Amino acid sequence: MRNPRKLPDLSLIENRFQYNPETGQIFKDGRLCNAWNRSGYNVIRLGRSLQITAARLGWYLYYRQDPGNRLVVHIDGCKSNNSINNLRLVNKRNKTRVTTRDNK
Repeated sequence: MRNPRKLPDLSLIENRFQYNPETGQIFKDGRLCNAWNRSGYNVIRLGRSLQITAARLGWYLYYRQDPGNRLVVHIDGCKSNNSINNLRLVNKRNKTRVTTRDNK
């Protein structure tokens, strides 16, 4: 598993993307982002060379902090359920929880 790249500044992301924390849907310029990778994750292209999962982008937009080298995982195991109540942040090495969902 590769180390995640640092995400662009939040103000740049917020200008183009909107996140619905209840449904987990992400919109870019008003249009639903609905692309999927081979592993079954909804992915979002942030530029020519940066593509991230909808879960990671949703976390960033909701909590307003870059997850850094930690993973954003789906609590129920469903890769398409990107609602904020289904996401949690874990350490990459041993996948231990590092924060709670209600830290906003």
